[in-house]
Amino acid sequence: MEPSLIPLPVDKSITEISPVAYMKDLGSHIRIVVNHHHLFEFKKEDTVSKVASIVILLRIGAAKQVEIDRAFDVNRDTARRYLSNVERYGLAGLFMTKTGPQGPHKITPKVHRFIVDRHAANQGVADILKAVREEFDLELSRKSIERIRYSLSEKSLPELTTMDLPLEEESEEEKTLEPVGTREALSSDDLIDPGPAKKSPAGLFFLWPFLHLLGFKEMSNRIFSPLRARLFFVRETLLTVLMLALLRCRSIEDYKTLEKRRLGLFWEGSRGMDLRTLRRKLSELSLQKKSLSLLTQLARRYQEIGLVQCGVLYFDGHFIPYHGERNVHKGFFTQRRLAVPGQNQFFLNGASGRPVFFWLKPANSTLLEIIPELIEQIRELTGQKSFTIVFDRGGFSSKLFRTLDSEGITFMTYLRGAKEHVDPSAFDRHTIEYRRRKEVAELAELGYIGMSPQRYRLVVRKKAEKQTFILTNDFERTIDRVATLMFNRWSQENFFKYMVREYHLDSLLSYLAEESPEVVMVNNPQRRENRHLKKELEKKLAQMEHFLAEKLTVTRTRAPSQPMKQKILKGQEKTSEIKDSIKRLNTQYRQMPKKIPASQLGDNRTREILSQENKMLVDSLKLLAYNAEEWLLDILARQYNDSRDFRRVLLLIMKTPGTIQRIDDRLLIQLDSLHNPRYQRAAEYLCDKINQMEIPAPSGKGTMFFEVRRHYNA
Repeated sequence: MEPSLIPLPVDKSITEISPVAYMKDLGSHIRIVVNHHHLFEFKKEDTVSKVASIVILLRIGAAKQVEIDRAFDVNRDTARRYLSNVERYGLAGLFMTKTGPQGPHKITPKVHRFIVDRHAANQGVADILKAVREEFDLELSRKSIERIRYSLSEKSLPELTTMDLPLEEESEEEKTLEPVGTREALSSDDLIDPGPAKKSPAGLFFLWPFLHLLGFKEMSNRIFSPLRARLFFVRETLLTVLMLALLRCRSIEDYKTLEKRRLGLFWEGSRGMDLRTLRRKLSELSLQKKSLSLLTQLARRYQEIGLVQCGVLYFDGHFIPYHGERNVHKGFFTQRRLAVPGQNQFFLNGASGRPVFFWLKPANSTLLEIIPELIEQIRELTGQKSFTIVFDRGGFSSKLFRTLDSEGITFMTYLRGAKEHVDPSAFDRHTIEYRRRKEVAELAELGYIGMSPQRYRLVVRKKAEKQTFILTNDFERTIDRVATLMFNRWSQENFFKYMVREYHLDSLLSYLAEESPEVVMVNNPQRRENRHLKKELEKKLAQMEHFLAEKLTVTRTRAPSQPMKQKILKGQEKTSEIKDSIKRLNTQYRQMPKKIPASQLGDNRTREILSQENKMLVDSLKLLAYNAEEWLLDILARQYNDSRDFRRVLLLIMKTPGTIQRIDDRLLIQLDSLHNPRYQRAAEYLCDKINQMEIPAPSGKGTMFFEVRRHYNA
């Protein structure tokens, strides 16, 4: 006897949203249930509550956008817009609607019903298009009809299969669902299955030894709160941004041009995230406001592993222009020699030019204003009370120098406004040693320069006819060492140039802005008007004095007439009045403030500050990528020491494709052979040195082993 199937009852009022959430139709109300807990109920016609339920399900990770699309019959872009509005505007975002037409443009409910009826009669797409054209005089595309047919087939699926959800009255003892977020941890840490090798961007795996040295995984998990996700968590998000930097992508949007399946192999995952997921993950990390903590921890680890030495530090600012419509602060842009909107990025670099830390500030911030804050930050990062700082003329200030002297900090800078010319016979030849090169320079020391109440040392360098003056309070270092440290400041300038060209340091990650707490101060126009009036009075005074001088000269030769006496008397009285007016204007000018709030002039536009969290997060990872390059260069330079192109050789190796394969407890990364024998030997040397470190695989299971394929004719 054949067994019979007993049909189980299915509650058709339940609509599955995701494996952990469902929606129950109660007639006039809709109830949302997550993990057997009633999240909330709302009336069917309550649009705001529907939007709120979508946002909450997305925020807590109970459903994906694709699942929201099917359950609530909304487009995934619509669900994403709901979430973005709430994150940006708070509760007010629930009431925001899309711009433009609020309903369908062509396919109205009547047309939709017509198409559904024709589909039920098993008419083809061409026949339906013809029927719509004849009935409504409307031209539709085949894609529109196919989209409706697909939605109808999707809606029919629940009737064919039973839902893996409990009925409303079922208790938790009878069936228990996983809590939100636990099922999602299938993670990207799953081992690659043993088997055939998979094609991957193998050269990028050279980043892993540096990440292991930093303790990057533990650091990121300690700083950021966990993200609710199925495949991609905090580590995967940060690693994706790192790869974008190393692959020289201009912006996050360039990620769409990359092969996602191969990129996922970088952390032994099945695939990489798509662009929308990456945007969303970055937004979620930015909301945590932990970018500064990440940057601080990275700076401390750079010192602990010996990548940077903080005995001598270089300060300088980099201006990032802004071309949007926000009313942001303006700063001086040296390339255009104009005051333009933007923001300043102040960097702290070591003596080797490697970055340690940076600050994002409004464009109206200057290096002179920021140096005291930088010093406090250095003491917090390094624990040092005394050190040497080097900066350019933007920080020149006798008041600042006295402050640095009192705090025991050594400084070096250029002497601003130097007009002296030292005799050529005073210069001697000295050797200046930089990081990877030497040069001969003509140097002279002028003894001391008096800047009350202290005395400072003055060193001069002569190059052709140009003489550069260096001012310092360092009386211990030799003259050639002082010149070396000062002119090594160009390593920081080269760092800026390289980061802008290769890592697109000037790119903005967000056009969001917030109101600036600073009161905008502008030049007082009354002072300018006061000087204008004074100038006019001085002209009149000169004319009256010339008139009186002429008339009084005539009176010495002959007696003046009565009318002439009256003219001279009036001229003297008017001259006295003009002098009094000028004296009064000078008194008013001294009492007027130099700057006044812009609001007093009728400029009620509030200045804004560009959102900094996204840029700080991404730029921190760009600095990490740059320091990883520097660390690998130190290894590569032992074998390939041609400074003209050894950085390009390293980038060539890191961009070399290859295969990845797990063999027992070893992850084999095999790079394709390189076309140049010297480059091939350099890559093999780099692989040997990395293999000696026994770096753990990204999953933490087993170790990584690097090798380069040999030429077939080798």
